Amino acid sequence: MADRVKVEGDAKLKPPLTVGSKSTVKLGATLGPNTSVGEAAVIGEGSEVSDSILFGRVRLGRNSIVKGSIIGEAAVIEDNVKIGEGCVIGDHVLIRSNLTLKNDVRVCPYKEVNRSIDRPGIVT
Repeated sequence: MADRVKVEGDAKLKPPLTVGSKSTVKLGATLGPNTSVGEAAVIGEGSEVSDSILFGRVRLGRNSIVKGSIIGEAAVIEDNVKIGEGCVIGDHVLIRSNLTLKNDVRVCPYKEVNRSIDRPGIVT
């Protein structure tokens, strides 16, 4: 783990795992295994990230789940979001609260997602 990583209370870190400097893992969150988190990212309370790559400055809200996916630079994923395996979320994407992206969804950079996506595809 890099310098100045803040891990709050009962957050769980499961190796293999890398976490970039100035990142924060909030209470009750679980990171790993097989996960890489870039610099200055925030993983929200109760969220779970496994088998994934999150680039720098990602903001993951509370009680969200990311599994087997890639999340681009400075993406914002609000509360209670579920992102399925094989998803690729572009840089600077905003995913609104209470949504589900099923497996193999691709979201182009700078897009806003405000509805659940229940089948593979590309959001342009």
